Amino acid sequence: MVRRFWIGTLLSSLLFCCVCGFGETRTYRETTGEETLILTQRIEPVPEGYSVVQRAEKSGTLVIRARMTLDSDFATLAWEYSDSRKGIQLSAYRMGDVIVLTGRREGKRVDRKLQISSDPWFQAYPLSFEKFVVSGHKQRLYWSVNPSDTNAYDFSVTRRGVEEVTVNGRQEQASHLYITLRGFRSAFWHADSWHRISDGMYFRYEGASGGPGSPLTTSELILVE
Repeated sequence: MVRRFWIGTLLSSLLFCCVCGFGETRTYRETTGEETLILTQRIEPVPEGYSVVQRAEKSGTLVIRARMTLDSDFATLAWEYSDSRKGIQLSAYRMGDVIVLTGRREGKRVDRKLQISSDPWFQAYPLSFEKFVVSGHKQRLYWSVNPSDTNAYDFSVTRRGVEEVTVNGRQEQASHLYITLRGFRSAFWHADSWHRISDGMYFRYEGASGGPGSPLTTSELILVE
């Protein structure tokens, strides 16, 4: 899904692709306050792992585009992102424990090296959580880049249990994940996502679009092709 503050980009069935060996396209409806975007997400196997292309349209007009290369564990290796509304065009890749980030934001050049730890870079979450869902692990630590300020933030995702959710009018058993920033920032932002238990497919996401008082962002799966 397309992310604003804290959520990186984006804005997910990589495991499905791994099993079946061919690409898949998903469509999500994402709503923040009065704004609704239709997000399409194309996932295909590539030699490095997976290629993910995301497009977000508002009233039929393309506003956000992202392209990512993920490894076999769904961690981000490289990322390209553009938002025509905010004048953002970024490109990044991981080199050891550094994310090398270049591009332009609001008319200014971006040229940064973001120091992170050995934890994975998940720019595609909740997409990248799908393998975690089926792993049986309780918690996963990771990093993500906020395109609005070009900083890298450290997060944790924790398994909360099994719940029944409605997806396109059908009841599904889902694994509930709780997502938060690490350290003192955990008091200011958190989010939730729900995934199918059998393969980790991401159904729904809910989280604040920014800091305290910002509107809620929700994203729901509406079509798989």
